[in-house]
Amino acid sequence: NAEKTRSRNFTVDITSPKSSHLIVGIVYKGNIIAPSTKFKLSSTDNLSGVRTTYYSYDSRGRNVYGYPAGVSYLKDGDHTLNYYSVDRVKNEEAKNTFSFYLDKIPPVVTTTIEGDQHFGAYKYVSPRTKIKMTATDNKAGVESITYSIDYKGENTYSTLFAVPDKKGLHY
Repeated sequence: NAEKTRSRNFTVDITSPKSSHLIVGIVYKGNIIAPSTKFKLSSTDNLSGVRTTYYSYDSRGRNVYGYPAGVSYLKDGDHTLNYYSVDRVKNEEAKNTFSFYLDKIPPVVTTTIEGDQHFGAYKYVSPRTKIKMTATDNKAGVESITYSIDYKGENTYSTLFAVPDKKGLHY
């Protein structure tokens, strides 16, 4: 007595998933990022499908990716994002890396008073006095300097500007 012949179809999956990252937020010169920036990871697998995507920063332990990964808890400086995916039959992708600089140090603004001035309990100036502003930054550079006089409106600094000609204390 012979059993009826049975057959099953199957596909052999020997390819690993492919993952990529997208920078969501502020990025300068391709790899200098702000603390508010996040990494969005995406993975594809043409056969069995992606099971899990993992990521880590530097040599820290891996995390299961589920939503955009933040960087605000990292220290200022150079870092590496490591990420890879595993498909449903345990084919593991080689680790992908992306090196970046997390810039957490704000620019430093220097204000210089040019012209008539006297230092006492306050800084005394005349209507002929001008204010000069400069700014420096350790990594990303300075995009712009904004200022306000007496908390009224916001101005973008471009050149020397005069102090208010109204007598009294100003901020």
